[in-house]
Amino acid sequence: MLTWRLEKFAQPFLPVECDAPKPEGRQVVVDVRACGLCHSDVHLHDGYFDLGDGAKVDATRIVNPPRTLGHEIVGVVAAVGPDVSEVKPGQPMPASFGRPITAMGTGNNTLMPSKRVFKQHGQSGIWVSDWYPHIAQHVDDMTVIRSVWADGLNHVGSVCQMNTG
Repeated sequence: MLTWRLEKFAQPFLPVECDAPKPEGRQVVVDVRACGLCHSDVHLHDGYFDLGDGAKVDATRIVNPPRTLGHEIVGVVAAVGPDVSEVKPGQPMPASFGRPITAMGTGNNTLMPSKRVFKQHGQSGIWVSDWYPHIAQHVDDMTVIRSVWADGLNHVGSVCQMNTG
């Protein structure tokens, strides 16, 4: 599996081949088809959180490279641990699901069915939400990093909002 990894702070990401993780217990492995880097990832890449007016928080004390950044994903369930019954391999994520199992093991966030509609677009067949009709028109012109493994999900609230509207 390919991951684009931060090996050193403030340096370019490097492609790294690694073994796919084997899920245990309630873990789920997702074959990531697209992954967004949000502003918190930019801060982690730089090694500090810029608070404005010259104030900074040192991120090197809480995150150590190597690290795969990114947590806003769209993908397909690749494998599930023996204690998972809510999702099955081959199921698109996110989808209208009731109990997501996140990268940090959060499984008790009950969600309402998604108001978002995801459809495949272009020759590439990339899944795009109805929130992004202009992106859907240009998916074959986009660069998408596939099969990326992320170390954790740190925006449970954002993911909840993304999937419930």
